Formats: sequence, structure tokens, C-alpha cells
Amino acid sequence: MKIRIFSLGRVKSAFVTEGVGEYLKRLRPWCQCEFEQLDTGRFGALAPEQQKKKEAELLRKHIESSDFLALLEPTGKQFSTTSFSAWVRKRQEAAAKQLIFAIGGPHGWDAELLEESKAQIALSSLTFTSELALVVLAEQLYRAFSIIKGHPYSK
Repeated sequence: MKIRIFSLGRVKSAFVTEGVGEYLKRLRPWCQCEFEQLDTGRFGALAPEQQKKKEAELLRKHIESSDFLALLEPTGKQFSTTSFSAWVRKRQEAAAKQLIFAIGGPHGWDAELLEESKAQIALSSLTFTSELALVVLAEQLYRAFSIIKGHPYSK
């Protein structure tokens, strides 16, 4: 299974790029995982609802109907570390072509895209910037695979 992480908007902080890169490198022995930034710069002048629609259209260009789309969403399902690991394992066993995680823009997700997604996930009840959410997601994916593979990192 391939995992793809999409971020709507550009990452501006070097520590975020370095942190995500480090965890993706650690994941290489266990799964193919990649991160892609989607340029939404030209959407900034739009009204919030129009911006969300444009962001949804942009994301749809990068996913297929056979992909498992999980949107990071503040009202989404929260997991413990072990339950997130079990959730990832279940996605592996279901043989989804790709597991897609997407981190949205400042106004949240388009309602239609939320309906189309197969899961909405909240990393915490705390609010994170999109950039910090990227690092947390990458680390939690590494931790999940550490548990799945019996690697001592998770302890």
C-alpha cells in the first residue's frame, strides 16, 4: 500500500520540511510514503466557500476513486496511538491502492469533499497549524508502523 500525504498550501518552515522528511525516510523500509504540497496561492482572494470548492477540485485531481481518502478534520475521529496503528493495519489488509491523508486550508473542507471522503481524522482536540499537523501526522504514521512491525520506537 502506498501512503500519500497532501497539504493544501506551501510549507514555509524549514523545521516542518525536515521533520516530515525524517519520518518519511524512517518509513521507507515498511511502506512507500510521499508528501506533496498543493499550490493554493491563487485561491487566497476568493470567498471562503469558493476557496474550499477550489481546494477540493485541486485535491480531486490527485486522487482516484479506488483510493482511501482520509481528511484531517477537527471534528473527525480521534485515536489513541494503538488504535491508530490498528486502523492503518486495517487499511493495509483491505488492500486499498493508496491511503491518502489530506490537510486542508484555513477555512476547512468543502462539504461535498467531506461526504466523499472515507474517513475524517482529528489528530487531537487541540488546534494545530497545518504545518505542525504535518509533522504530527508523519510521526504518528511512523509510530503506527513501528507498532505493526514490532519495532521498539513505539515503547
